Amino acid sequence: MHGWRSMATTLSNALEKVRVQFLFDHPFLSVLALSLPMHFQTNPHEAFETDGTAIYVDTAMAETLTEAHLKYTYAHTLLHILLKHAFRMSGRDHKVWNRSSDIVINLLLSDFERVGERPEEEVMLEKFRDQSVEEVYNTLYRENEEGEGTPDEENP
Repeated sequence: MHGWRSMATTLSNALEKVRVQFLFDHPFLSVLALSLPMHFQTNPHEAFETDGTAIYVDTAMAETLTEAHLKYTYAHTLLHILLKHAFRMSGRDHKVWNRSSDIVINLLLSDFERVGERPEEEVMLEKFRDQSVEEVYNTLYRENEEGEGTPDEENP
C-alpha cells in the first residue's frame, strides 16, 4: 500500500506543476483545474476520465505518461468538462460520441501553445476542423452505419 501512496504523491506533485504552468500559459484551464475535485482511482479505459463534474485519475496509467503527455492529457480532460461533453451526449452512442469529442478537442488543442504533446493514440482528423462535436458525431455515426469502415483508416 505504501508504494501506491508514493506513486499518487509523485503524480499529485506532477499535476500540481502542470496546474501552475496552466496559471501562466492558460489561466482559464488553471481556474477550471483548481475548481474541480480530482480523485485517484482505477479507471477502466484512460489515465484521465471525467463525468463532467470531477476528474478521475488512474495513477498506474498516468505514471506511464511523459511530462508533456501528462500536461496534454490533463488539458484534454479539462476541455471535455469545459465543453460539457458529458451533458451533451443525450442518447447518442457512447463510443462514437467520445471519439467525436476527442477529435474536436484535439483539433482545438492543436492551436494552443505550451499545452504539452499529443500522445500518438490521440486521433487528429483535419477534415473535421471547425465542426461541432454533434457534426463530427453525425458523420462518424453515418460512416459506421453504412459499413464504410472506421475513421481510423485515415489515421492508421
